[in-house]
Amino acid sequence: MKKRILSAALVAAMAVSTIVTVPGVEAAKKPKLSKKKVTLKVGKKKVVKIKNAKKAKISKIKWKSSKKKIVSVKKKSKYSATLTAKKKGKAVVTCTYKKGKKTKKLKCKVIVKANTKSVADASATPEATADGSAAPATASAAADSAAPTQTAADNSAAPAKTDAPAQASAPVKTTAPVKTDAPAKTDAPAKTDAPAKTSAPVAPTAVPTANAGEVNVPYSANGFVNGVAGFDNSTNGFSGRGTAQVATTNGGHFGNGLAVTGRTDTWNGASLDVSSTFEAGEVYLVSGWIKHSAGAPAEVKLSADVDGASWPVIADVENAASGEWTYLEGTFEVPDFSQLSIYFEVPGSATADFVIDDVKIVKTKAASATTQYSFDSLKEVYSDLFGNVGTCVNYNGWKAGKQLQTKSTLDVIKYGYNSITLEDEMKPSSILGGDWNHSTISVAEAKNLGYYIPDNYTETTVPRLNLDTVDKVLEICYSNGLRMRGHNFMWHQQTPTWFFCTGYNGSNVVSEAVMDARMEFYIKTVMKHVMDKEIALSGKAGSIVYAWDVVNEYLHHTNDPASISWVNVYGEQGVTCSYAKKAFEFAYEELKAYNVTDKVTLFYNDYNTYDEVDDLIAFVNYINEGEEAKICGGIGMQAHLDVQYPSVGKFKTALTSFIATGLEVQITELDVTTTAQNQNKTDEDQAAYVKNLMEMIISVQKKTNGITGLTVWGLYDSISWRASDKPLFFSALKTPKVSYQALIDAVKNPSGDWENN
Repeated sequence: MKKRILSAALVAAMAVSTIVTVPGVEAAKKPKLSKKKVTLKVGKKKVVKIKNAKKAKISKIKWKSSKKKIVSVKKKSKYSATLTAKKKGKAVVTCTYKKGKKTKKLKCKVIVKANTKSVADASATPEATADGSAAPATASAAADSAAPTQTAADNSAAPAKTDAPAQASAPVKTTAPVKTDAPAKTDAPAKTDAPAKTSAPVAPTAVPTANAGEVNVPYSANGFVNGVAGFDNSTNGFSGRGTAQVATTNGGHFGNGLAVTGRTDTWNGASLDVSSTFEAGEVYLVSGWIKHSAGAPAEVKLSADVDGASWPVIADVENAASGEWTYLEGTFEVPDFSQLSIYFEVPGSATADFVIDDVKIVKTKAASATTQYSFDSLKEVYSDLFGNVGTCVNYNGWKAGKQLQTKSTLDVIKYGYNSITLEDEMKPSSILGGDWNHSTISVAEAKNLGYYIPDNYTETTVPRLNLDTVDKVLEICYSNGLRMRGHNFMWHQQTPTWFFCTGYNGSNVVSEAVMDARMEFYIKTVMKHVMDKEIALSGKAGSIVYAWDVVNEYLHHTNDPASISWVNVYGEQGVTCSYAKKAFEFAYEELKAYNVTDKVTLFYNDYNTYDEVDDLIAFVNYINEGEEAKICGGIGMQAHLDVQYPSVGKFKTALTSFIATGLEVQITELDVTTTAQNQNKTDEDQAAYVKNLMEMIISVQKKTNGITGLTVWGLYDSISWRASDKPLFFSALKTPKVSYQALIDAVKNPSGDWENN
């Protein structure tokens, strides 16, 4: 077989070498994209074209992004599209076209990096929506853009919608400068006989400090001596990642180093397979020196590759000087894995060579089986006030690893909180599937699986729902005494476009009647499945999921006009939105079917709520108008804030107005940025704002008792969807910032200063 292939290749090569011009050869070329890989910075755009499209006579061209919150795609001309970078991360843009009767696809990998330059005219800091997309420039525009206007904390992972000042033009969110307040390194890698450094190392973005009472255990892989690997005699297990090649070289940080050459993309670098030596659930301190030759300051990074599915960042320096040694250090909590590696890269340049040296790995191990925490439990301090005290987590997260599957992380969650919200894994795109990984089943099969099929459902198939992750999370919650917010059913983002199209495919939008039936099928099937699972676990429906975000960010649905979504079926309807009302009716009917209307509350959830108080109240009043009960029973204030916006007084006005409706109010996605738009605020600024804000909220609660939940949107800064702007209250899993103590002091040691702010 090999000989036959080789012969064919030789014949083809000879044919090409002897033919100078052959009519029709160009026409025979297959369509391809002008770029197979694109690297963009947040806020930047790139046009991608289909080469040979006209001669190949292709038709019905469609463009899709696998992660719209990271990169959006919009058709520019018949054979091209514009890619817009929204937030740091990775996505795949797919171009689907018809060639005769066959449907074919072209794909472009997109890497979006943080933008280190601020927008010249940026003055506002709107609230970021934690759903992770880029928030638009005005209060009415989609907060899913890269400004500090809050984008639905539903994200995953995405540029921040910030609760920043609502000005006429919200700036695009820029990358925060390197931390100056990073915790002290616990173990620097310099050898005892190392020569003096010629240049001071650049501080890593985050250097978690080992907990008191822990000891460092040297890494035991071959080539590492007492945890340290140099490259005097070998590559010590490192290999090239992507097209990169590695080899020992003189001129290391001390002695020889490991040269990395032949890079053709930003993620190419030097990788070490640790699958057989790292242990799930353990925490490793990883460090090393790196020097690149990009010619200008560039981002350097130390990361992990977990099963080729998630790439948690261990350490990151955004502006490492060219030609100088930069120190990287950070801790890595190991999730469950099949294959695991750590790797160095220079995402600030796709082709620059670099050298690494003195890589050090030590395992930090608890001194005793009983974990002691040096900080107060948030649930112990706040549960008497609000009942539900939660955080945002994942089961199979791409950025932060498998939080609920990692014992040490789960232990922290149980210690600090009594409630969780899944960041992405209960959103429609996770349950329905994306453009490339969804399927349909017959109605008969769906009924056998326990799906709810409405009487007016006229189609012969339904989407197959993936509820495996939901089941596993419910089991974890039940076993560990945690409750959960269900997030979410109806959102104009992270809902696949095919869900709105005929045959669950293509681009022809269905009628309102068909969409009504689909909506009822989806909402009731998911709720039914969850409540049946609760009954199987605890004997009672409503025992774990105590709230559902039925509709998410409707007041900002115009922030993604390029996508096919609810408005394409039903049209623009303002605050009297009939299809949003139907969503609440369907959800409430399912609560009634299980007799849990007194246990589970249905919420409308949104960002920048303090800028749209009247519209929001009009919207929820319409939802409840003419109903037998308040089917929308709660208002979720996402609260993706910034230290400079909103004022505590402005937030109070919105909060008291919402409580006055008689609905429950929950703060659902709290975080507070400090460095959005390079404003260079400090952890102390964050702490002062947080203390004033929480003292005000506590004061309102004591007078009204209208707040039933507080959820912080993430565990620590580096895994936040707004990581570059340091929005959370921990710098590492067990390393609280001063703002966390401010949260505690707002209850234990109030000052009353908020009344002057």
